Amino acid sequence: MRTDGLSKCGRIGLMLIVTLISSFATGQNANTGEIKGTVTDNSGAVVPGVRVTIMNVQTGVSTVATTNTAGIYEKMVSASSSAMA
Repeated sequence: MRTDGLSKCGRIGLMLIVTLISSFATGQNANTGEIKGTVTDNSGAVVPGVRVTIMNVQTGVSTVATTNTAGIYEKMVSASSSAMA
């Protein structure tokens, strides 16, 4: 019976180590982010095909996203000081 107890402790320890390693790996991606939103008109209806410009105010670099048929746009960007124009 003692080996069963050690086996359970070993599994818990392994799960803890895997969790810690995965959290460190996730933390390495802190320099990117995602900007996502929906474009609507004054009546609240979604607007497809709209070009949304996203600009990094520190670097002046901009990128464009276009809304889909549901009016949704999304873009992976550098997380440092992006603003929508």
